[in-house]
Amino acid sequence: MGHSGIMVLSSLVLLLPFLSVVHADYCTNSLAKKTCPSLATVDSLDLSAYSGTWYEIGSTANFKNTLEAGGTCAVAKYSSSDKENELKVENSHYLSAKAGTVVAVGGISGSCSLVCQSARAVCSQVNIGDSLLREGISKVWKLKNSIEGSYSSEAGSVSSANAKIEAAANEIAPKVDTLAKYVSQIQSSNSILSQTDGSADASSTVGSMKATITLASEQVKSLDASFKVMSDAQLELINVAATLFKKGGDGIGPSFTLTDAATQVLGGLTSIKAQVTAMTAAFEVSSKAASAVLEDKTKAYYNISKAMGKAVRNGSSGGKLSVSFDPVSEKLFPGKYWILAVNGEGTKYNAALVYSCMEVLTGGTEETMWILSRSPELDDATTNALLSKATSMGVDQDCNAPFVRTVRTSKCPA
Repeated sequence: MGHSGIMVLSSLVLLLPFLSVVHADYCTNSLAKKTCPSLATVDSLDLSAYSGTWYEIGSTANFKNTLEAGGTCAVAKYSSSDKENELKVENSHYLSAKAGTVVAVGGISGSCSLVCQSARAVCSQVNIGDSLLREGISKVWKLKNSIEGSYSSEAGSVSSANAKIEAAANEIAPKVDTLAKYVSQIQSSNSILSQTDGSADASSTVGSMKATITLASEQVKSLDASFKVMSDAQLELINVAATLFKKGGDGIGPSFTLTDAATQVLGGLTSIKAQVTAMTAAFEVSSKAASAVLEDKTKAYYNISKAMGKAVRNGSSGGKLSVSFDPVSEKLFPGKYWILAVNGEGTKYNAALVYSCMEVLTGGTEETMWILSRSPELDDATTNALLSKATSMGVDQDCNAPFVRTVRTSKCPA
């Protein structure tokens, strides 16, 4: 399994009933990772022992709902290659969803990804000290302190306005964290929709998803309300700057300083408003896509999809591999396939935790995780242990990437 553009183990998923992942708030998590981390992998991996058949027990929803949309019964087969430190890869899955549903699932997942990226951009304004917004707020406080003796009335007005801006800014991170949790719920429902057989009734899943989309949309409106408070208060600062300028003399310098600080605040607010607008549009698209599933008149695929590729070890013995499925991806962006942990005695690997990561152009990272097993089922204790391992290593499973279970049905090919 790899990452973006790589068709790896396909599967279906359920909301994970196992581990409750404990993590910091979304702003803290998302801003902490500007680049993909260099995680420790299995020290000594026997590639020959790792070869064979692996079943996907589950993966993060950002992968499942895009490259695995509509697929069930995922299997990956690794076999020896004529080259050292290389395995041949054959991934297959059974497509059972309707064609229109596959498109809808991918669209909803894409919208969720956009929301998470926009949320991170909002976080960068309220959680980073040198952002336009925070720097502007800091400059306003300094200006207020400098004019208290000479212009007490204006200083009071500046203090009142800036306090409103700061208080509203401090409300945003908790609101974003709640929003990220709603997105996780949407993605979990989306993964269930993705696994629904084309002949089955999806109305219950769609109804649940749309209800969560409504809650998420209301949370975005709450962010917009915080923006409105800050925007109105920023205008108050501009008005005070104008008053100081009109007074002339010693008031002209502070007027320019306050205008400059208020302009920085405006720059931060403009960024926040742009992200709020993008998130609003994304949820509108998601809601329409979910509704379209119920009107889907296309036929289910009911066929097996296969992808052939290779996995190459980066080094001589560790668990860091790169996976590619065509010459282009091999040269330009081979997917990380990092084996973080294996379960079993010696080289008798019966379960594995696999990780991948890519850096997003808009900032931050997109992490993906899989749990694999030699058998179609894996006991809860082992699954939980591997999830706990991922969490302890800092692998986030939030916003558009909750870990979701793979479902295998009676229609899975033998």
